[in-house]
Amino acid sequence: MGNGASAWDQLSTHSAQLLLCDLQPEIVARSKTIEPAVLNKSAGVLLEIAKLFSLPTILSVVPEGDKAPELISELRGSGIAQEKPRVSVSPFGDEPTKTLLAQSKRTFLSLVDSQQKQ
Repeated sequence: MGNGASAWDQLSTHSAQLLLCDLQPEIVARSKTIEPAVLNKSAGVLLEIAKLFSLPTILSVVPEGDKAPELISELRGSGIAQEKPRVSVSPFGDEPTKTLLAQSKRTFLSLVDSQQKQ
């Protein structure tokens, strides 16, 4: 970024990817920063935008107890996103997720985390 351009100036559909984390019914229901219905709708709209711009999209999920991870209905069956189960708290500490992110060779990452503080 030595050319003086901001990160926003360098952002393009060829340099960005999307990582959606923990957007599962049981987790979203516990949100304290945003109403679950609003979070669900916003995530669905964001996924539609990712489709329009052909952005590589990863859906990072964690198991809830013994159950397999289930996505919120707005993200199920998208056809463009790769669902990636993980066992670590952070997707950035999960080697398979980090590898998948690196494979796209995209330099910008937009992160949406249902547990992120607003």
